[in-house]
Amino acid sequence: MLENPHDRIAYHTQVTLRLLDAQGAEITGFESATDEIPIVMPGQRIGVGMTVSPTRVGDLRVAKFEVETRTSQWLAADALGDDFGQVTAEYRQTVRKDPKVPNSTQIRFVPQSTACRPLWGANPAAVFRDTNGTLIGGTRQYTVVTGACSNFGRETWVIPRKAIPPADDNRTQLYPYCDIR
Repeated sequence: MLENPHDRIAYHTQVTLRLLDAQGAEITGFESATDEIPIVMPGQRIGVGMTVSPTRVGDLRVAKFEVETRTSQWLAADALGDDFGQVTAEYRQTVRKDPKVPNSTQIRFVPQSTACRPLWGANPAAVFRDTNGTLIGGTRQYTVVTGACSNFGRETWVIPRKAIPPADDNRTQLYPYCDIR
């Protein structure tokens, strides 16, 4: 989870995730874990979901992680105008069709916003938690993405490219990453 505690808009914030072992050494040998969040409004909390794919899963023993952020531009709180509205998502359900096939799972949600102008959409971040509420994973890599920044008020879905961890589906959160055009 990333929060903007400032009174300005964080515009195009890069987030880098570094995985660490029990001794605090960085774990290497996996895909890049850097992402960009287009807009983080003042006071907004947004999930950062990344898929990390180690060369050999058995070698990955993550004890903790570090997050580095870099914002390319800070904007005045009213810089996006009155017709921009923060985009949120109401999680509906996770449909697992065949657990042996990674891209057969649908995560269904309803995007919501008061935006009165077209928004450009990137893949939403999905954040997964266990039954205790502990963060156990996340992703933004999908084979199918449908209208996270345009179908406000209508159910839509994403299909993760890789298998998602066993999670308490009712605790799944989605965060559309939307930008102005």
